[in-house]
Amino acid sequence: MNKRAKCVLRIETYIVGVALIAGVFFRFTSPKGYTRYVENSPSEEYRLIISGSDTPRWPWGADEYTVTVWENGDNDSEYRASMYVSIPNAGKKAIYKINWEQEFVEITFEKSDKSHVYYRLPLKECE
Repeated sequence: MNKRAKCVLRIETYIVGVALIAGVFFRFTSPKGYTRYVENSPSEEYRLIISGSDTPRWPWGADEYTVTVWENGDNDSEYRASMYVSIPNAGKKAIYKINWEQEFVEITFEKSDKSHVYYRLPLKECE
């Protein structure tokens, strides 16, 4: 084999190796599935939707959610508030609890180390 053929073979080997490593990396770091949780307020006036990945990003990634509040109307729902939440949780799934108040809904995310992260979304418009 001449020098040029060896060089081309080496370059092809590097390209295939990098492609394999990138494929494995993206396979394990991309979200696996999708979760959607819906809960109505006790008065049935509002609806809370929590959506996000079934599994946190690998390795030791954050648990990511989108939290949205809708106002239930006669015919349609009206958008109220939304936020993106990223909970650093050492690659584990966070547990969330919902508490409905008069002026806001509070979502508490419990992390694997038993610490808590609190978020509040307003239900009524500010005057």
